[in-house]
Amino acid sequence: MSPVDALLPLHRNESYWLLDEQLIAVCMAAMSPATLPLYPSYESLRKALSAYTGKPTSMISIAAGSDAIIEAIARVCVERNLRAILPLPTFYGYEKILSRVRLPIMPLAFTERDGAFIMPIDTILDSMTSGTALFLCQPNNPLGSRITESNMGRIFDRARENNVLVVLDEAYYEFDNPTYLAQIGSVPLIVVRTFSKGFGLSGARVGYAVAPEDITAALTEQLLPWPVAHPSTCAALALLDANTLLAKRRTLLIKERARFSEELAATGVTVYPSFGNFVLIRVESADTIAAKLARDGILVADGGSLCFNPVGSRLLLNTLRIAIPAPEHRTRVVGCIRSAINS
Repeated sequence: MSPVDALLPLHRNESYWLLDEQLIAVCMAAMSPATLPLYPSYESLRKALSAYTGKPTSMISIAAGSDAIIEAIARVCVERNLRAILPLPTFYGYEKILSRVRLPIMPLAFTERDGAFIMPIDTILDSMTSGTALFLCQPNNPLGSRITESNMGRIFDRARENNVLVVLDEAYYEFDNPTYLAQIGSVPLIVVRTFSKGFGLSGARVGYAVAPEDITAALTEQLLPWPVAHPSTCAALALLDANTLLAKRRTLLIKERARFSEELAATGVTVYPSFGNFVLIRVESADTIAAKLARDGILVADGGSLCFNPVGSRLLLNTLRIAIPAPEHRTRVVGCIRSAINS
């Protein structure tokens, strides 16, 4: 039994089964021990990302995961005396990073109505005044919900009117989600992406941003030199080249997400629609359920721990965020959740 079979890591939104043996072999074949004594060069990766995004290399920043990109953006915002508009809940890294660099935060709360999460769009638009930056996840983590095209259009219009920087985290773009790269230039927009989710490389720590050239230059000044190791760079390059194969695995995950959601709903829990590699469920005594699952070797995230500010954490009380398990693990996970609820 492998460590993953013994202990299922469903608590950190890792796409732990996305890379099959063929794709792992592709990554391994791309690595050269001869490069290890030398500092990395990112020219090839920038060119590959340019082809992938359709944007020039001068608009692309590379860092050790999207976390490092987010921190660089936050530091640029501090230098420019901006305040952050942060709809909550969101990826918990934003709260930690923005607070650490002392970027002032205006927290705004999502609400829930009829089993759907409602973005505070009117409050967001009112808050988008000169001297602010708006941080958004599309789709949202941990909620799984997606901002509508209409609301994105309203946000971009206001950003243009008041010169408000929009930071759009597209961590889950590869799971059949829209991208707003085309808006860069007409809108003060930074698109943040990662290789952790749609490329299954959480452990490699590779992230990137696409932004106007002046912002890219400012981000580069904030980033450490040689932030991504050779093996990680090689793996990212190899998977970009093998994206057609990888797309089939992502399609499988999306189908598995639907099956998993359907079977979870049959246990009686509330399952929220998700556009990521995870689902959020609402269940009574979520912390107790999470502890029972951990004893069964299944790690899930207690929603209450995913947001530090009460503005957002209230919405996550009695929720669990669960990464989509591999097809061969689905029955085990659903069965353990059913047992935990009924025991």
